[in-house]
Amino acid sequence: MRSAGVVLLLIVTAIVANLHAVVRVPPTPPANDAVDPRSHYSPKEQAGINQLVLFGDGYQRGLAAGRLTQHLLLRQEQSLNDKLQVFFPWTVTRYALLFAAGRWYASLDNYIEAEQLQEMNGVAQSAPHGFDHLGTGYTRQLAYHALHEVGQLFTDFERDDMGCTVLAQPQDSGWIVGRNFDFEADRMFDEEKIMKWVFPSEG
Repeated sequence: MRSAGVVLLLIVTAIVANLHAVVRVPPTPPANDAVDPRSHYSPKEQAGINQLVLFGDGYQRGLAAGRLTQHLLLRQEQSLNDKLQVFFPWTVTRYALLFAAGRWYASLDNYIEAEQLQEMNGVAQSAPHGFDHLGTGYTRQLAYHALHEVGQLFTDFERDDMGCTVLAQPQDSGWIVGRNFDFEADRMFDEEKIMKWVFPSEG
């Protein structure tokens, strides 16, 4: 009986330690966190495709993107959660997968540029709280980006051109750079594509 108690205590300790390891601490937002008033969203009913125009530094752009597309963030997370439940219908296996994935991606933010982390942190401020049982909004933003990159790697496993489609066009004053988000998950991701125009403060 005593050994069963020790084993149970070790399991609970491992779970708590894992939860602490996988919850990522967001970067400190910059002092100026005001959203640039030029940032705006146009739904596909107006322009044929959803369009998002963002100005400012990483955090400001993330804040604007989160606020302007909050309705889509909810639908995306619901769609991904529904898919997870289809592939892993048993709660125990679902949480075992999340546990393993959390350990795998525990130091993911060490490999992402600071400006991108700030942008994800800004978006996370509008993340729906209905999925907080999966992690904080910021932790989930990191995980979803990793899910896309790893999923793309498996899709293009034997190809030399792994990744999304990229376009770079020189202009007189610099470059226009674009990237498709080629993600196969659910019909919602096809129907609610966003053409994002980014005008960073720097770069």
